[in-house]
Amino acid sequence: MPTFTDQTPTIARKFVDMSFNVPAPYAEGHALTALEAKWMNGAVLSAVGNAYAGAIRRAVSALTVNRIEAAITSPEKQKKAVEAFTKRGTVPEGVTAAKASDLNWDHQARFLAAYAEYELGKSNRGSGTGSSTSVNPVESLTRFLAEQAVKAILVSKGLKVGTFIKARSADGSTSKLNELVAQYIERHPELEEQAKAQVEANAVSADEDEDIFAGLDGSEEEATPAAA
Repeated sequence: MPTFTDQTPTIARKFVDMSFNVPAPYAEGHALTALEAKWMNGAVLSAVGNAYAGAIRRAVSALTVNRIEAAITSPEKQKKAVEAFTKRGTVPEGVTAAKASDLNWDHQARFLAAYAEYELGKSNRGSGTGSSTSVNPVESLTRFLAEQAVKAILVSKGLKVGTFIKARSADGSTSKLNELVAQYIERHPELEEQAKAQVEANAVSADEDEDIFAGLDGSEEEATPAAA
């Protein structure tokens, strides 16, 4: 476990409307223990792997849409078929949904490239496609809402959430739970609207928390010594 003393720098944080001075024992030059190194390697791998899996899902979805559009000539029927696939994951008769193996990607090379692009301490959304963007609170909250809904549904059916965390998705690129969450988000676009409304509401009331962010310059979070 992380060790700290009265002299360890702290960072001010608020949890459940309560303020804390949280120990910040990790600084530049810190020598990792074996367990810390194992955790760090796992955390990076998980972040890169999840981002790369997302890139695969988007590419597979786009390829399936291309197949639908190529198979259906009527613009109206084509639109309905694409919407059915986007919302429910269903494809019209005669069209085969694409799989990760259909992409003809050099996955090993792409994964290593995504790993090389990953930057610790920064948002790396989009890794696996050669691009990264800033943290999107709406997307993060949308996923959180979807994940909670999926877990609740699984429990209501008498199923164990842990089983779906351990199980792999159909293409083996992520967990079955992540796959279900992605499908749930696609089927429930209203979740994004809920998340957007919540984020906007938080922004309106942000003035009362301004003291938390006072003095930050946007580069590094400042650690201040704990009071003796």
